[in-house]
Amino acid sequence: MKIFILAILIFCLISPSSSSFNTRVDCAEVPPALWCDNVALKQECGFEKLCNRYERRMHNQTLKITLLYEGLCPDCQEYITGPLFDVYTHFKNYIDLELIPFGNAKVDYKTKKITCQHGEEECKVNKYQGCAINFLPKPFEFVYCLESRLMKGFKLEDSAKTCLEHVKADVHAVDLITHCFHGEQGNKFQLAYAKLTDEAFPEKHLHVPWLYFNDVSLHKAQNYQTILSDIICQWMVNDELPDVCYRENDVDYRDIEDDDDHDEDSDSEETEEHIEEHSEEPSEEEVSVERYHELTAEEEYE
Repeated sequence: MKIFILAILIFCLISPSSSSFNTRVDCAEVPPALWCDNVALKQECGFEKLCNRYERRMHNQTLKITLLYEGLCPDCQEYITGPLFDVYTHFKNYIDLELIPFGNAKVDYKTKKITCQHGEEECKVNKYQGCAINFLPKPFEFVYCLESRLMKGFKLEDSAKTCLEHVKADVHAVDLITHCFHGEQGNKFQLAYAKLTDEAFPEKHLHVPWLYFNDVSLHKAQNYQTILSDIICQWMVNDELPDVCYRENDVDYRDIEDDDDHDEDSDSEETEEHIEEHSEEPSEEEVSVERYHELTAEEEYE
């Protein structure tokens, strides 16, 4: 009898309970990108210390994203006026977007002369944007406007004037930018951007556009350029996230209740209703993106 009771106790101790961690998961094989996504996973695999440190530090903080680019680089222009503009529209209150208009330019530190990849005109564009970035409260909106026009072949001077009006820059800011561009201050900004570009850590840039995340520069992280919205949603530790973080394929997952009583047919009907609802009533962020493009298209250029 005693042996029987002892056997039962041993069986209970070694048998996995329904609440225990799934032993099929080998913690040594869990990709780092998943370490902080689940409480049970963090606890079981010993990821808590680093994950909790990040989550405490970044709670309700902005994610810093740095863009290395060049003013006349076609790939940079496509990225700024396309994917990055969409990201800015959705996340401008959640990210700190730092713009570094220097890219693959070279500096002769003896003469302090800068040579740009796409010629002297690009050096002028970089210099002007460097000045604007330092004296405008929302520099990305100006850079987006300027690059949109440069892509279409408009000259720097005319485009800059149009874009300063478009972002409603005040007279004082316009004067500061003008003096900066025509004076030595613009050159100093470019040398500072050269230093920031050269001091990338831990890996230097190989091409432009190039992104840093919270001042970290990695070759593999450039794969995030095409999925930047998803990455920001994953990395943010905010009490409230923008609507885009809850939506996929036009379905808002906050509106979907986890109801085990619903069968597949009812789930399918609910999903279709959500898709129809969101297709009829786009979010404010989507409206702002669409309207911004409409306004840009409607403007007359001289």
